[in-house]
Formats: sequence, structure tokens, C-alpha cells
Amino acid sequence: MCDINRIETEDIGFGLRALRVEVIVDDSEGKIDSVERILSSTKGVGQVDSEGVSLI
Repeated sequence: MCDINRIETEDIGFGLRALRVEVIVDDSEGKIDSVERILSSTKGVGQVDSEGVSLI
């Protein structure tokens, strides 16, 4: 489905942490939505946002 290029964690306060995941997916319709859906279904994940999308 995708290749994980990089994973970073960031403390954002009040005991919350952000997990920043950089993935590479095929240029097909709905791929980003599928990755977001899988990440948001992970236990402990409260929210998933795409910060940037570009072609390589």
C-alpha cells in the first residue's frame, strides 16, 4: 500500500505527542485516504492530518 520513509515523534504538551509519518504511495486516487484511515484506526491515535502532498 505504501512505503514508510520517515517516522518522528514530537511532544506537543499536556502529555500529548505527535507522530509524524512520511509515506510514499502510488499516484492513484484514494491512496492517501486509505493510509489516513488505517493510521486513524490504530489504538491510541486520536487524529490524522495530511500536512503535505506532492508528486515525486
